[in-house]
Amino acid sequence: MNNKRPRHIFGQLLAPIAIAALAFATVGCGDDDSSGSGAGAVNVVEAWAREPAEGADRTAVYGIVSNGTDEEITLLAVESPVGSSTELHETLVDDAGTMSMQERQDGIVVVAGGTLDLEPGGAHVMVFDVAAADLGESFEVTFVFEGADDVTVPVAVQPVGDMDMDDDTDGDMDMDDDTDMDDDSDMDDGEHPDDTDGD
Repeated sequence: MNNKRPRHIFGQLLAPIAIAALAFATVGCGDDDSSGSGAGAVNVVEAWAREPAEGADRTAVYGIVSNGTDEEITLLAVESPVGSSTELHETLVDDAGTMSMQERQDGIVVVAGGTLDLEPGGAHVMVFDVAAADLGESFEVTFVFEGADDVTVPVAVQPVGDMDMDDDTDGDMDMDDDTDMDDDSDMDDGEHPDDTDGD
């Protein structure tokens, strides 16, 4: 009789310890599963801009917006500590092949699991009233989204001497750098006071 009682008490002491250990293991497994949610993120990569040409006071920012979530998001704006203002633009081509830029005041949708390429000749971000000295070798911008947190990234500045590269030889470069020409008077960028200097 005396030998059985200690075993019974010992078993009662082990039971809650075992239950606690099982609960701890379950919580640990739950933490491991939740760590996978990091894959569903919104990122901006390969952000770059051209150094303004001599006499120019604007630049365009390019990059790739990646929506790793299962819901569509909208790029509403891009904020920059340099320049007086920024605008989201899309490039349009009419039946005659003439390119023009139009501000996307309602933003640009990025579908679930998709990407948005900000590139010369396509959608891009304009930064106004900025000089090469303001940019340096890089500067930061913040991408503002609806449906996702803001994303701040560094923007690499491409020297003006590199403007002969393929990335800078399409219609977007011509419009951004030549907006003072009469041919661009119909573009939305003409609404800015500094766009009318050459008219």
